[in-house]
Amino acid sequence: MSSKKSDNRKTVLIIGAGSGAVVARTLSQKVDDIDIVLVEPLPYKALLPATIRLTVTSEGNLESLDKAFIPLDKVFPPGRPGRFVQGQVVSLTKSGSGGEAQLASGRENFLGLPRPIAFPWFKGEEAVQAHIKTQRENIAAAKDIVVVGAGAIGVELSGELKHFWPEKNVTVVQGDKGVMNDRYPAKLKRAVEAKFKASGVKLILNDYVDDVEGPVEKVVTRNGKEIKADLVLSARGPKPNTALLHGSPFSSALTKSGTVKVKPTLQVEGFDNVFAIGDIIEWKEQKWL
Repeated sequence: MSSKKSDNRKTVLIIGAGSGAVVARTLSQKVDDIDIVLVEPLPYKALLPATIRLTVTSEGNLESLDKAFIPLDKVFPPGRPGRFVQGQVVSLTKSGSGGEAQLASGRENFLGLPRPIAFPWFKGEEAVQAHIKTQRENIAAAKDIVVVGAGAIGVELSGELKHFWPEKNVTVVQGDKGVMNDRYPAKLKRAVEAKFKASGVKLILNDYVDDVEGPVEKVVTRNGKEIKADLVLSARGPKPNTALLHGSPFSSALTKSGTVKVKPTLQVEGFDNVFAIGDIIEWKEQKWL
């Protein structure tokens, strides 16, 4: 289906509530004469950093609404312009200075987030809570945990594991020469590695674990190193979620890696009335990915 308005106001379409929810709320507070439409498949904004902790512990009851999951019906201030449409944009067309978005609901999750935070959002609240319960039970039952990847997600996950389960053996396997990537200051990276050592996290660098996840008996790395493990947690970052733009009028703005080329103003290259923000943009900054 497509979503249209009946008046003559210009429409600002915001796709995705990751960074988009903040933009939508801010814009709504500053303008009066435009129609702001926020489209998101989920009924809430998931605060992804908080979701790492909630899969490790029940402390704080983070899985409840208004904590790690913020209902999107509260995005727009009362009396201000803006509306939330729950659905997934499946195609974009361009016409003159505007265009149209085609929506569908009930689509499968293709965010590609690493487990344990790859929640089955599109299967409903019960499935999400069941996923959280399973992850917590797996962690509670494990004695030797291997975390694959030492980017932002892997570092945070390893820290949460050792904080709430200090008696467990945690090993992190990273395919680079150090934790995180080179956009982080070297001083910070050294501090993280020192914290790992002080808390008992074992760090293996310049090595990889391929396609192993969940309860296991052991892990063998590409370099042949055998690691004792009864649970493997993938912390590899996801790819930019820009599949919508392939084959669209805006595909020329995509890089080979799937990110979106933008100007310093965040306008998409070649399309001055289209803006992109968040982890999908091709910009030298630290990302969640």
